[in-house]
Amino acid sequence: MKNKDIKNKIKNQAIAEIPDVLNRINLEEINIEDNVNSANRNNWKSFINLRLVFTTLILIISGVVVFNIFNSQSNPGVPLEADYEVLAFETISSATLLEYSETEVLTTSQDSSIIELSDNSASDIDIYLKDIKPLIELSEIFINSEEKITYEKLDSDLAEYQYLVKFKAEDLTETIIQYKLYYNQNNDNIEGVIALGDVNYSFTKDNSSFKTYKNESDYIEVSINTKDDKQTFSYQMYKNNQLQFFTNMELTKVDNQYMAKYNYNNNQGLQIGLEMQRNNQNQFDVDFDITDQSQNMRGRFNVNVEQENGESSYRFSFPDNSESCETRGKGNNPHC
Repeated sequence: MKNKDIKNKIKNQAIAEIPDVLNRINLEEINIEDNVNSANRNNWKSFINLRLVFTTLILIISGVVVFNIFNSQSNPGVPLEADYEVLAFETISSATLLEYSETEVLTTSQDSSIIELSDNSASDIDIYLKDIKPLIELSEIFINSEEKITYEKLDSDLAEYQYLVKFKAEDLTETIIQYKLYYNQNNDNIEGVIALGDVNYSFTKDNSSFKTYKNESDYIEVSINTKDDKQTFSYQMYKNNQLQFFTNMELTKVDNQYMAKYNYNNNQGLQIGLEMQRNNQNQFDVDFDITDQSQNMRGRFNVNVEQENGESSYRFSFPDNSESCETRGKGNNPHC
């Protein structure tokens, strides 16, 4: 009802009931206000609606945050994502193993008894350390915290190659190790070269295989299998075109730390399983499982690097406080 109609109704009612006081009523001073309760109800409804919107928004944001946290923990991603990182890893790791192509394969134990050794001493695995050493050296380069390793792809500074990948990492002595690999790429076909010390190793890659060559008859063939958050690199080492050993390396990354599991098998039936991770950045904790003929040994040792008179060696320490030593690299350390 309009204000004008309300005022007329008041006037007519006054004429009917109190005609003697009508002249004293100033209808123009009468203010008619909206229903307060109705306004309050509308405000309350607005508050409720706003509260529901805000609560829904909070739930959505919380759900997204929880999902991202869970997803990042359950699926941290593959260790090496870029194609050039995988290429550099395959090249450097295979060339590192090729450095040992002239090393005589170890003579395996001839003990035919079945022995299960859980509390190992250095003397138990001394004869296997030369087979283990290349894997330790490989791990010095790649088993580290993520911020200690960098891959950088650039245009080549050599006219005969298109691309250059620079690799940099810290070894167990916190020395910076650097490699450069150069290559040309035509679709999925890659040809390149990498230098380790004074030796150049060539490599090729296509849809079916990756190979790193010391020469035509001495080479390593590499394949890769990626599943979930793991990348498994398989190496087959040939000398004089004869298979000498094969090794699987399972690479993972947890909390920005690279870790590796190795499964080594040589042509004399020796099997070595290693699981290693960095400890305090300058040493490795290694769980091992060695099967040689009918003898099996399991246990753990710690590896660090000792330097004396310019010579470097790996020091293997065992739970019974026994120790063993192996020359670091291909040289001969008289202290071992």
